[in-house]
Amino acid sequence: MTEIDTGEGKLCLPSVHDAFSRRALGYAMDERHDAALDNAAAESFNSVLKVE
Repeated sequence: MTEIDTGEGKLCLPSVHDAFSRRALGYAMDERHDAALDNAAAESFNSVLKVE
């Protein structure tokens, strides 16, 4: 997870990466890091692969 300091506060950016290509496959952004934010990043990844 990456935390970015902005002029308006902290931005949390968890992401899912491919280990081989190091390509970002899914991500989410919010003001605070919690389980829902990690789940949103995983859901973003699932929508790319269309996994059900």
